Formats: sequence, structure tokens, C-alpha cells
Amino acid sequence: MISLIAALLKKTGTGLDLLEINQHCNKVKKALQAREESKHQALLTGFGIKNDADDTLETIEAPRFTPILIIVPSSVVDNWQNEFKTWGHFNVGVYAGSNREKALDRIKDGLDFILITGKSLFTRAGDYDELAQVEWKVVIVDEYHEFKNGKSQSFKRLQDLRDNCECPIVGMTGTLMQNKHEELFFLIDLVRPGLIGSKEAFRNEISRPITYARAKDAKQKVLDLAEEREQILRNAIRPAFLERKKEVVLKDELTEKKEEVIFCELTDIQKKIYRHIIALPDYQQLRFANAPCDCGVNKQYFRGYKKMKTHREQLDYQRRNKGILTLKKECCYRYPWNPLRDEPGEPQIEPDAILWKQSHEKEIGCPIDIAQNVIDGKYVACQNCPTCTTLVAMHKLYKISSHPNLLQVDRLESAAAQKKKLEFAKVAFTPEILKEMPGGSYYKSDGIMDDHMKLSGKMRTLDYCLTKFLKRRNRVLVFSYSTAALDVIQNHIKVSEYLYLLSIKMMLYEMYSKGSFLS
Repeated sequence: MISLIAALLKKTGTGLDLLEINQHCNKVKKALQAREESKHQALLTGFGIKNDADDTLETIEAPRFTPILIIVPSSVVDNWQNEFKTWGHFNVGVYAGSNREKALDRIKDGLDFILITGKSLFTRAGDYDELAQVEWKVVIVDEYHEFKNGKSQSFKRLQDLRDNCECPIVGMTGTLMQNKHEELFFLIDLVRPGLIGSKEAFRNEISRPITYARAKDAKQKVLDLAEEREQILRNAIRPAFLERKKEVVLKDELTEKKEEVIFCELTDIQKKIYRHIIALPDYQQLRFANAPCDCGVNKQYFRGYKKMKTHREQLDYQRRNKGILTLKKECCYRYPWNPLRDEPGEPQIEPDAILWKQSHEKEIGCPIDIAQNVIDGKYVACQNCPTCTTLVAMHKLYKISSHPNLLQVDRLESAAAQKKKLEFAKVAFTPEILKEMPGGSYYKSDGIMDDHMKLSGKMRTLDYCLTKFLKRRNRVLVFSYSTAALDVIQNHIKVSEYLYLLSIKMMLYEMYSKGSFLS
């Protein structure tokens, strides 16, 4: 994009650009000074202000495509300013903070040709009114997909600016369409109004045929029509859409990317913990939730099933009659009942069903006021039981597969978090397993002398890879979804002969991704 701007401003990429900027600014400053002197003289003499200074300002030539407005996410305003400094000589202003008025005045006076502003300021009413007073020649938008919603304030602001200034809009994005065809329509129509017709015509002629073809049972006629409309859409947006792929643009500069998935075998202690955990009530309930209930409600189904003589007949019977089956999760196994619940003093819920109890424990006032079922006086059952604990149950297994000490309690966490972790740790670690854990306790005691090769299969594989790469003096970048896992990696590296730099970054996409640099 900076190359495009440099071309519009006829930059040479040499010191001549800086010389031209200085000459231009000196002319403007002299004309402005003359105007101020004319105003001052008029106040002293009582005569009208001469227009000579204003005429001089109008005769000072500026590049044809100026001024240029660049709208970017607020977090990268400084990055854009630094890139302009890196790649050439540009007179750039930044519309931000307490200097907004001064930056806008420099644009109006012709001292700066480019103005960078954050999207949040551009959208805000007062600031938009100020920016809209300038006759922009080009508007450039970074992360253009953020303007995809035709009902949003940001879209309406940009549309109004385009109509008032009659200026072209250039949008940059890596995701032109994220979810719906409607988003694509608004983004294309914003830069080239009317290029793909009206919104209603686009929906009926393009969007719906393509959407219908995605149905599982779509007929060939529907698929053929969708393919035809997709081609029409590609041809229609081609004049307004320039796609640049790194594989093409940087094919001679990028190193070849090779991806390889390495499956890490669990260590003996990981296998012990894993087998013990999946035998807990929470996991047994999830494992057999979709099995037929064994209370006798499915007798009729199984009578018919036993009459089938061949395997093929049995499969066909299952497909035809699966609708009459009553599953465990719909019948007697919706909640993790305690087998001894009928005995005096025994709770209704299985004591070791920690995940279910933590997910459903709530402060109960009067049980009559609560529409859901209240169990043991403090657990409020939900409509999604028992599958409501699926994600948290899988997350526990993920931790075991990564490193067992991720299930230990961290003393630096809040009291509430420690309480929850301790409850699960007590059912996850048997006394025999606990002896093999770092510190032999439910609480973490990370140390540089922990035997990570014994504790984690992933650590074994990581150590093997690091040794192999670093012998060749390669640089290694390690990513992990867990900062706790990074702490374990760091402790291991401290006792190894690796020179490292630890850097943790948080990046938001639908999840958090953290990273560690090892070099």
C-alpha cells in the first residue's frame, strides 16, 4: 500500500523527495505567515484583510491525489507511521490524542499530505464531523472487513464520506468474506457502488443459489446453477478486487514450508492417570450417554433385533428403528447418581462426580422458586445434562496428555480456582500416582530438577527435536496454548544446554494463543 501511495505522490525514493517536501512546506509557511500579518495589519489600521496571502496559498501546487486519509485499527496507528518513515520521505500527520486539531489544521493548510486516524475516532460523531470537512482525494482502509456490516455506524460513516467527497476508497483485508454473502456485497458496494447490482438482486440472483447448493441433499441442477452464479460473481468483482498471495508475490523469498505431525506416546504415569480419570463417574456418564438404556425400556427393540439373522439385516434394523431407542442420557443416566443413594446419609449424586457438581453447584434460596430440578439441596440440574460437562472433561484430558502437573493446584491462583482444582486433583491422583508427581503433593512445586522425560511424552519429543535442530544451529519457535505448559518447558530448558529467550504473546481469534521463543 505504501508503494501505491508513493506512486500517487510521484515519489522517487531518493533525497529529492525530502527536498521537495521542505520546499513545499517553506512556501506554505510563508503564505500562512503573510496571511497572519495581513490579519494583524487589518486590526491595526481598520482596513479590510487583503486576499493576497490566500491567493498565494491557492497557487501552491500539491500532488493531485492529496490529501489522503488512512483509517486503521487504533492499535496499529504508530506502526503505520513508522512504516512511512522506514520506506521513504512522506509528510504524514496522525489524528490522535490531544493533537487532533493541530494535525487536521496541517492537512487543511497543505503542510501534510497524509493523515492517519484510528477507526474508533473516525466513527465517533464529533471527530467524524471534523474529518468530513476535508475534501479527501483518496481514503485507504486497513482491516477493511471490519466495515462488513451495512447497519453499523462505521459503515455508514465511510459511506457518507465517500458520497460527500466523491473520493475512491481502497480497502485492505485478508478476509473479504467471513460468514455471509451479504458482507461481501457491502464491502464491494462501498468501493464500487452498483458494481454487483442492488442488494435485493444480489441476494436473489447470487447469494441464494450458492447457499442452496451447500445443502447435503442438493440436486445436480442446483449445483450447476450455483457454479454458474459463482463464476458470474467472480467476473463481476474482478475490476474492484486485487488478490495478492504470498506464495506468488514472495515465492522467491520465502523458505519452503514443511509440516509434519508427530504423535507423542504418553509416559507410563500419564497412562495411569488417564485410565484412572476416564473411569471416574463424570467420564463414564459421557462415554455411555448415547448407549441404549438398560432399565428395560428398550425390550421391544432388542426383541426385534435378535430376530435378525445376518449382520447386514442387523445394521438395516438399527437404521430403520433407531428412532424408537431410548438412550441412557434421556432416561436413567442423565445425572451421575450415587449407587448408594437409597442408604441413610448417602448423597444422591456420586461424590467423585466433581466436574458435574462444580458445573451445577449454586446458591439455593427457596427450592420452590426454582423451575429446574434441585438435587442434594445445592445442585441445579440443567437441560443439557449430562453432555454439559463435555468441554471441561476434554480439557482435563488435554492437560494430562500435555503434562500431568498441569492438574496440580497452583498456589498463585485465586482461592476459588484453587478450591476447584484441588477437588479434582484429589479424585484424579491416587496415593500411588501422587508419589510420582513433582513434590508428591496435590500442589505444584515446579523445580528445575523435575524429571520431565518421565512425566510427559510431549517433553520427550520436544527435547529430541530441540537437540536435533540446535545441533545444526537452527532457530526454533515453540508455540503453546497454555502459559502453564510454557513454564514447564522453561524449567526443562534451564537445566539443558540451550540458550533461550522466553516471550509470551496473547493473540485473540475465537481462542488465546501464547508463544515462546527458543534460540
